[in-house]
Amino acid sequence: MSTREKQILELAARGYTDAGMAQHLGISEATVSTYWGRVRTKIGPLNRAELVARFVRMEAIGVLDELRQSNESLRDQLRSAIREGPDNADLYRGIIEHAADAILLVDDRGRIQLANAAVEDVFGYPSSHLEGRWVNDLIPTRYHRAHDEHRATYHDEPARRRMGEHLATFARRSDGVEFLVAATLSLFEESGRRFVVCIVRPVVPS
Repeated sequence: MSTREKQILELAARGYTDAGMAQHLGISEATVSTYWGRVRTKIGPLNRAELVARFVRMEAIGVLDELRQSNESLRDQLRSAIREGPDNADLYRGIIEHAADAILLVDDRGRIQLANAAVEDVFGYPSSHLEGRWVNDLIPTRYHRAHDEHRATYHDEPARRRMGEHLATFARRSDGVEFLVAATLSLFEESGRRFVVCIVRPVVPS
């Protein structure tokens, strides 16, 4: 798929109309329609909503594959740090802080205990602003109850939920804008409490 065709799908996923795409890209609406025709040739004879949904799913799968690799790399680094000095909390925090993806450490109550610098690029909040706040602050209100249920299930039976299950989940930026993210989860215990490390990346670039 060409760069322009992907742009059309990305803008559609962000809610742009054809007129809005034309203005944003500096092309005519007729040209936008031409690109839609090319997209249908490559993806299938689907309507606009179906094309966008198919594209978002394909993009999410690709993002998740990359996130799984990031998660595995992060765990390897943390294991090495633990072997070098199991009480060196600053080293662990440094590894997380300098990771390229947004990382949240969430406790069993749903409070964010740690957020790295990349979180601000994704959600618009400084990491220091998020620490101690509820993770639901990053999710549209209509999904709070379902998220609480999923979080409780994951803490109770983490083996039943494969890491990287979240193909496309709605999140909310500090300015209220909603967007789709992919996320991987990894559970660990410390001092009798359970925490979830969540690595997050937008599915469609903003």
